Amino acid sequence: MAQIHSLNDEHGLVQRLQSSDAALRNAAFREFVRSHMQRLYTLAYKLSGNADDADDLTQEVFVRAVEALPQFSGSSSLATWLHRIAVNLHIDFTRSGRYRYSAAWDDERDNNATTTWTANAAPLPDASTHAAFQQTHFENALKTLSPQQRTVVVLRFVQEYSLEEIAEELGVSVGTVKTLVFRAVRSLREALRIYEKEFSPSQHLS
Repeated sequence: MAQIHSLNDEHGLVQRLQSSDAALRNAAFREFVRSHMQRLYTLAYKLSGNADDADDLTQEVFVRAVEALPQFSGSSSLATWLHRIAVNLHIDFTRSGRYRYSAAWDDERDNNATTTWTANAAPLPDASTHAAFQQTHFENALKTLSPQQRTVVVLRFVQEYSLEEIAEELGVSVGTVKTLVFRAVRSLREALRIYEKEFSPSQHLS
């Protein structure tokens, strides 16, 4: 019943956002932003790698969402819909050079992509495992990746997209996605080595 109630609440919010009553519409927009700002900004920060670009992306997501409300079908939650808008905008921003600090998206295909993906390309350890990751260190490691690698890591391991879904979002082959994930995981492991002593069991026993 809680899920039905939540869906009804979202439907009512969407209706208020489209109301002809300016006061009702503005109040609904404040509620809309308040409900989704933190999660959207967290995603935007992971994707862009810095606070200024994350601010730009988050603000633009809300603008685009309000403009696209007539197309919102309600088949998914508002949060899922907003996240999809954020991912698409992030890709647009990187390709167009709109970000202030991030390099433009490099859409070059890798002919050896499929063969590069091997059994040794193990997935990242669970981010909740204390011995492998603490959130701050993971965020710092993400910043060392290229925009392409950071995007596939966030989509694959944070948003839990399938390889096929990532390929569709980025407009590249699944093989290219596999290569980007392989290289990103390797780069992340390298970046996180500086924290090995901090996470060493002996450090916690002393």
